[in-house]
Amino acid sequence: MSNLIKKITNIQRFELLEERLGIAISGVNAVLVNDGTVAEPSYYLKVNAEVIALNGGKIEHNFQVNITASDSAGEGLGGAAELFLQDWFFGIDRLHVLFEVYTTDVEVIKVFPVKH
Repeated sequence: MSNLIKKITNIQRFELLEERLGIAISGVNAVLVNDGTVAEPSYYLKVNAEVIALNGGKIEHNFQVNITASDSAGEGLGGAAELFLQDWFFGIDRLHVLFEVYTTDVEVIKVFPVKH
């Protein structure tokens, strides 16, 4: 069982990149959890959102949504990506990523799509 450490509220999106790919990423939330162990716990970021097509429910290209995390000093802590394929995207889909970080000092989450 995982234990909630904190909710990350500083989430940065890049709406111009989203528009360029014909999508909107909405409802983004991120939490930092640990794995429930006392000795040498592992910390994980869970990020969830919805990805919605803006142009009649279809996307023109395959794309991936990248998630990165930074600490209070602005240093990168890691990240993950989820791929969305044009042939399998039907207007709306969920985004769910989970990745390990080595600290509880998580201050900023960036969410941005790129053409794949």
